[in-house]
Amino acid sequence: MQKNTFSKVVNKSLIIMSIFESSDNSNSSSNCDDGECFSIEELRTKLKLDEESVNWLKNTGLPEEDPLLIVEIHCQRCFTDKMLIFAALVANGAQKIGPNSFQFNTWNDIYRTKNILWGQYRWAFYNSDPLTAQQLHISSEPTITTTAITSYTEGKNKLVVNPYQFFER
Repeated sequence: MQKNTFSKVVNKSLIIMSIFESSDNSNSSSNCDDGECFSIEELRTKLKLDEESVNWLKNTGLPEEDPLLIVEIHCQRCFTDKMLIFAALVANGAQKIGPNSFQFNTWNDIYRTKNILWGQYRWAFYNSDPLTAQQLHISSEPTITTTAITSYTEGKNKLVVNPYQFFER
């Protein structure tokens, strides 16, 4: 089952651009105050994290206020021009961590970058409401999907997962 793509924004976050799928009967996850909790190994499987991102998480942990963005592309144009999107993320303050992983210093940096990319790469954005998408001249189908993951929960050694869509307007 596909996870709902809306969530509240939290202070300490890792952003993962990916389709997040889970079953309602998952025994490995537990509910946290801000979402669902998973270990790094569980996230490797559920989100299909690349080895570089997994190693970064294991070695660095998840620093407070340092969101990480992992990009999964769904539209043909986005796939063809993904290097433009990746370069724009780096040009706007992201550090490349893995093949499709980018670390930001703060949530404000992510919001600023989202607004900049909206102005430069509108074709990469989508809105699930067809009328709004038509008015904005963007896709009504997901082009690139995201998930936010916060720092470890105290005493549980798990990361909190909250869906967040960077490319949704």
